[in-house]
Amino acid sequence: MSYRVHVGTRNVAKLQALNEELENQKLSSEVHSIDVKSGVKNQPLGINESFSGARNRALNSYTTNCDFSIGIEDGCYMQDEALLNICCVCLWDGRNSFFASSSSFQLPVNVQNEIEKKEIELSDALVNCGLTSDKDIGSKGGAISIITKGQLIRKNYTRQALLNLFSTWKWNNDLS
Repeated sequence: MSYRVHVGTRNVAKLQALNEELENQKLSSEVHSIDVKSGVKNQPLGINESFSGARNRALNSYTTNCDFSIGIEDGCYMQDEALLNICCVCLWDGRNSFFASSSSFQLPVNVQNEIEKKEIELSDALVNCGLTSDKDIGSKGGAISIITKGQLIRKNYTRQALLNLFSTWKWNNDLS
């Protein structure tokens, strides 16, 4: 079976991750990127807001001419006094939502301060703090590539969340 998949993003790293993970999962598919609103702040703060953004992107990109839709939303949440980044994903099949996430990582204190004080997106905070000059870092390696010095990039970080998502979805739908 070949699936028609809608994804609520135009972000290059997220699209690459989705296409690669669909192939890895042996899910023959045709992916359509749709620019939709997340319904949350540009920089979601909190797990609930991050998952809400993913769910909203999945719901807003779903139409009757697709088999399922995907929402991908990177957000931040507080643990004690530290701000962590996480990738939250949602699959909507027209009846049910499935959720998963990536691992998370702590942001540098100066980046955290920029996000909290100026209420800006992570990529802007990275530029403001001099960690990159690339304003489009979020569509490329992402913050994780800076933190890990290239050992992990956003595409692969996002794939981790998608692997978790498709594994759950396949399990619940008796797909091997």
